[in-house]
Amino acid sequence: MCPPWNGICSSSPYEPTPEQAFPLDRPGLCVVVASRVTIPTPIVSLGRSVLDFVYPPHCCACRAPIICASDILCVDCRSQIGSNPGTTVCQRCCCPSRQPVDGGCHHCSSWQEVPERVLIMGPFEGALQASIHALKFGRKRQLAKEVGRMFAGIPAFAADFAEIDVLVPIPLHPSRQRERGYNQSELIAAGLARRLDKPLRCDLVRRVRVTAQQATLDASRRRDNLREAFEAVEIPPSGARIGLVDDVVTTAATMGSCAQTAARRT
Repeated sequence: MCPPWNGICSSSPYEPTPEQAFPLDRPGLCVVVASRVTIPTPIVSLGRSVLDFVYPPHCCACRAPIICASDILCVDCRSQIGSNPGTTVCQRCCCPSRQPVDGGCHHCSSWQEVPERVLIMGPFEGALQASIHALKFGRKRQLAKEVGRMFAGIPAFAADFAEIDVLVPIPLHPSRQRERGYNQSELIAAGLARRLDKPLRCDLVRRVRVTAQQATLDASRRRDNLREAFEAVEIPPSGARIGLVDDVVTTAATMGSCAQTAARRT
């Protein structure tokens, strides 16, 4: 779990600033690192062209060939993710509904008081499902920033995002994070925070108990599985509106348990 830095959670390697000096072998001599050695652009472009010829770039979601290696998703997948289907949705959980619903639909009426609203990028299917799977199980970490950026750009959520004071990713248990190597929700939240220019706090809540995989449990067992699974570490600013970030929501059991833990310290 990465520490907060200037309000944004960064998992990139440490880079020295011009003011930071590194001692050399000679006593009394130090060097100030002001810039990096760069390779001329034509050489870089040639190298990339050769690499693209040998290993043609593919979309991380559907594996279709893409023209530009710097692209992560193809045009078709990008158009599917975060698109507005034009259907009426519940104002609490964003699930499709036949008529406008303000206080909760059949899907979220049994939820606890928190969270008060859930924003979803889209149904867990198609390109979005493939992208999340590639991020979680295919180690395509670069997808997280793109997913977060696209999520932040959904016009329908602009007013909701504006009301959020701080973003908090749903934490993984340390043992599970060591096994995977990273927390996918934390990476998505970092991309979201950067695009929205919101502070990201990875240190407010931690997971203190290893739980069974939620996907194998029904709704009631999911809530029991997450009982006392989280612990509040730091007290957020008084009156702050916290936006929890997770990769997938089904019954909101994980989100609700973590939200209750955070709410007890606000």
